[in-house]
Amino acid sequence: MHVERYGNGSRTFLGLHGWSGDHRTFLPLVSDLPNDVSFFSADLPGCGVSAQPDAWTLSAIADEIAELIR
Repeated sequence: MHVERYGNGSRTFLGLHGWSGDHRTFLPLVSDLPNDVSFFSADLPGCGVSAQPDAWTLSAIADEIAELIR
């Protein structure tokens, strides 16, 4: 999955956009991030610049998200 990172802090957060969104969904928040935060904004499979998932099933997409978190 395509991921953009904002900040270099020790506290880590991952943003997952909603329907028809992409990693840019969270851009309005970036300027307000505390200095101790790293915020990762992902394009879910098949959205934005991320490739389509192996299968269009909840489990296939959940597996990709879980792999990203690991």
